[in-house]
Amino acid sequence: MGRRIFVGRPGNWYTVVGVVENQQPTGFGGGLEPPDAVYLSVLQHPARSVDLLVRSQGGGDAVAAGKLALLSTLGSDVASAAPVSARQLAAREAAPLRWFAAMFSAEGWVLLTLATVGTFVIMQLWVASLLHELGVRRAAGARRRDVVRFVLRRGASVAIAGVAIGLWFGLIVWETLANVVAGLPEWDTRTALRIAPLLGAAALAGALLPARRAARTPPKALLDAGTH
Repeated sequence: MGRRIFVGRPGNWYTVVGVVENQQPTGFGGGLEPPDAVYLSVLQHPARSVDLLVRSQGGGDAVAAGKLALLSTLGSDVASAAPVSARQLAAREAAPLRWFAAMFSAEGWVLLTLATVGTFVIMQLWVASLLHELGVRRAAGARRRDVVRFVLRRGASVAIAGVAIGLWFGLIVWETLANVVAGLPEWDTRTALRIAPLLGAAALAGALLPARRAARTPPKALLDAGTH
């Protein structure tokens, strides 16, 4: 308090008259802003334009009267005064947020679809790589249901491990995303777990279908398929 700091052009020295808590920046990229800031007096650095909110039930007449009163009060200091309704102003300010929200939502659905389809396909390829082992088990006396249980048990372990890794990785990505989107709520594990049944079902379905086909296939055919 009372110390002088230099800001801007040479000769611009300012005296510290108060210290306030850090204000959380808003908007995209706000989390990347430095935590410390210097606030200068608006009387020394006036804004080029300001918004004046006038609440009235008079409609257009009240807006016109307010515009005339503003021009008569400030005189030539006012270059122009364009009346805009509060609804239009709010819609204009929220338009970028709606655009980003739609983009994030679309990206999320695309990633979820790719993850579901990819999990299903990868599990099918994984079971296909086990055909030789399944043929050996069938030749050694394993029943069809034993083969299906074996594949589903391993598929369930893969699904559980995948969900655990996804939750851990999602938490890291969420913390990084908070640096871009200021004011983002904290990571909600319960919301993330709502997606887990879908991915788990895709993993089990991808393993079950080829497992049932392999269980109906003679052991010799499985052994021959596993060698190719």
